[in-house]
Amino acid sequence: MTPEELLRSLLDSRGQSAVVSGQQATLPTRIRALEALREQVLSVTKLADWISVTRQTAYRALKPGREAGLIRTLEGGLALSCSGGAVLRAYHEICEEIDRDALVQLARSDHKRWILQALQKAPARKATLAVTARQDGGPSRTTIHRIIGSFVGDQYVIERAGTYELTELGRRLLEAYTGFKATIAQALDKRDFLQWLPGDLDSFPVSALAESRIIRNSPGQPHNVLSAFTRAADTDLNTFRGTSTIVSPTLADAYRPVLSSRTQVSAVFPDDVLFKLHTDREFINYVKEHGFGSYIRQGIAAQDAELLFVPESLPLHLAICNDSRVMLAPSPSTGVTDVTAAAIDSTDPRIIEWATAFFESWHAKGRPPLHAFLDRAQTQETSPRRGASD
Repeated sequence: MTPEELLRSLLDSRGQSAVVSGQQATLPTRIRALEALREQVLSVTKLADWISVTRQTAYRALKPGREAGLIRTLEGGLALSCSGGAVLRAYHEICEEIDRDALVQLARSDHKRWILQALQKAPARKATLAVTARQDGGPSRTTIHRIIGSFVGDQYVIERAGTYELTELGRRLLEAYTGFKATIAQALDKRDFLQWLPGDLDSFPVSALAESRIIRNSPGQPHNVLSAFTRAADTDLNTFRGTSTIVSPTLADAYRPVLSSRTQVSAVFPDDVLFKLHTDREFINYVKEHGFGSYIRQGIAAQDAELLFVPESLPLHLAICNDSRVMLAPSPSTGVTDVTAAAIDSTDPRIIEWATAFFESWHAKGRPPLHAFLDRAQTQETSPRRGASD
């Protein structure tokens, strides 16, 4: 499936009335299906009832989204993935700026896109466009005349002394289509990574992944992702911030020198990692050597190392190195397995900015180990004992 095919399949489906942001709008069925799955996890039958279509139509509406990784399968049914949420967010942002029907028509017509792209490069006369089209395999002269006429009528193109150029409205229409296609292209290209992440991470800048490297596990090489994260450990780093949801001897061996170095380390883990660490004799010996008391009270295991813990599960493994490089991978809580895991390695400023905000949101919830132990003890004291009478 190409980005153009997926874009058209999302838009070129039966339109139905729906309430979007408090307003009534006509949305394609596949967009409405994504909307419904953003609200809650649904079976196909319940989804069909939700969007008022037959079950057969619901299956057809879901097919391209599932193939593209926009929809993820959970125990309770289907839900939106991170890329599905990003595509849906991009669609609504676009439709706040341009006419929905114009976007659909542009998605349907290679000729319309060719003409807008040609005029974006430079204003031109119809005859000039026709000559260029013959050389590039573009639309015929008759088609150019017809489409130019409709574009002028819709105010996407303006004529000046026989020369045609894009209006600001025309530029916004083409930019909207191009940007939407870029998001969809990366959703497809990086689906091995994005399809595991929940839809509430829809702010993730999917279109910024174009220059990012994807690292995939495979049946023959199930540790590629883990190895990539261990290679990120470098005692020459000035700063390291990250989240992790697993206890791994391999990761511990890789990052122990970083914790002992002058690198300013700040890391957030779920509580269950803390409790597993404290059954690890090697870890206990390590924190004893570097100051077990300060670690327990403040989450400091060594010089300039802050370790915090949160009661919730984390959807991402994350490493931010010197605020200039980011690595991300879905955590086991998303349902990903060792064989299906994939990671992103990026230096794009937009990805770094998003990852930093993600880290800071969890860092704000983090607390030192002693607080996590006290919270656990309090929970166990207030929980009903097994077998106790009411």
